[in-house]
Amino acid sequence: MILHSAATMTILSRSTIKGLATLAGSTMNKVVVDHPLGAAVGLTSMKTVAADVFAQTLSNTTSRNQEGVMTTTVSSSMDWPRVGVFFLYGALYLGAFQYLLFTKFYPTVFPLATQFATKSWKRKLHDPCGAIAVLQQVLVEAFVHWPFLLVPMYYICQELVVRIVAVPAAGRPAAASVSSSSSSFAGRRARRNRDRTRRLLLFLQEFHTSVRSKLRSNWFDDLKLLWLIWIPSSLCMFSTLPLQWQVPFTSVVSFVYTVVLSLRRGGEGGGDKDDGDGHINNNKSA
Repeated sequence: MILHSAATMTILSRSTIKGLATLAGSTMNKVVVDHPLGAAVGLTSMKTVAADVFAQTLSNTTSRNQEGVMTTTVSSSMDWPRVGVFFLYGALYLGAFQYLLFTKFYPTVFPLATQFATKSWKRKLHDPCGAIAVLQQVLVEAFVHWPFLLVPMYYICQELVVRIVAVPAAGRPAAASVSSSSSSFAGRRARRNRDRTRRLLLFLQEFHTSVRSKLRSNWFDDLKLLWLIWIPSSLCMFSTLPLQWQVPFTSVVSFVYTVVLSLRRGGEGGGDKDDGDGHINNNKSA
């Protein structure tokens, strides 16, 4: 009797788990179909944040002792501005921009590739034109999108977050003491406007210089990593998945890539310090 009850409970448990998994899958599919942009932004931002937190945890808990043996040590330090970089990069670029890229731009430029993705395997075997279109789309990804948009946008997001975090530390510049008898309100406003313009131009110049320096040092290495991971994944994605699942698939596959990116490049913004005058000193070479 006891064995019969245990067997019944096991069957019910398996049935319950299967039912919950089916419900979760159908619910997620409905969300992706009904709200594709929101799903893309949500999935990619959560993915990039989780990948960076995982990478930081991995870095903080793994070290070498004096004999060179890998040991595990617990550290609670977390670089939250670095997490913010990956959140911004994941939400705005990998999510929102790539949603438009995958569901609007590519279907317009490569309609045969879009049609190829919706066909059965049997029909795909008899559609060489669609296969060629998929290959063309992957080549555009690998040699146009990634080198000139995807890689630079990471460093733009990184630099933006670094400088936003540095603003409270820098504080506002001290206001010049101006006597009301010697200067009119219009004159003071004109000086303030000139000062804002000067600071904005200086910010843009420093921003551009820092991003360009990091790209000059890291661009080709980052591109090789992208080619290694994403060319085979893109061939699979563009040739087999329907449109609404392309960005979620990208999020899942790119978790590994994002962990590697975080380990390789995530800490590079941490060496940027404010000099007290609102400027950023890049102490680390990119």
